[in-house]
Amino acid sequence: MEIEGYVTGYGQIQASKLFILPPPAFLEADGSTFQHSLGFNREGKEGEPPIKFGAVTSQADTEAGVLTFLGIQHKSWSESSYFVDIDVFQSEHAAVLPSATIITEMRLVQAPLVYRFKTRDGVAPGQHHLQFVLTYFDGQRWRASRQSPSVKVSSWLERNQTWLTVVGTILTLAGLGAVFL
Repeated sequence: MEIEGYVTGYGQIQASKLFILPPPAFLEADGSTFQHSLGFNREGKEGEPPIKFGAVTSQADTEAGVLTFLGIQHKSWSESSYFVDIDVFQSEHAAVLPSATIITEMRLVQAPLVYRFKTRDGVAPGQHHLQFVLTYFDGQRWRASRQSPSVKVSSWLERNQTWLTVVGTILTLAGLGAVFL
């Protein structure tokens, strides 16, 4: 499964981290990763922006985890940031970057956060909720924003419904053929 994460808002974010809490015994360690952080798009194709998300790939923790983000630093800034007005780059790349946008609201080659995960064998079918808490300093105080997306784990019947329908149709036609012969 894959979840893409975006962050919207406005203000000066000086530090941030993302806490992730999956349901108990939900994730398979092998094959569960986060792609995040900003980097320069050195191998970019024509028409792509000069910066991109996905500069860092981290192994996802099966119980809980914390991500910190690497940002970029403009020559006029005292520190790097993950949350940047796109206008900083507008003069050089006006054709490929929309104005009045914070970069974490858009794709730069990919989403700001891509969470790819594999569920463990034996996870119960149905809705499961993941917890995400973004903690950040807004220049005056620490704040937290919570999101709890749900993912659906399909049952064996749901995963194999097409094949079961095809097999059922073939058996029905074969049965009808036997009746008329």
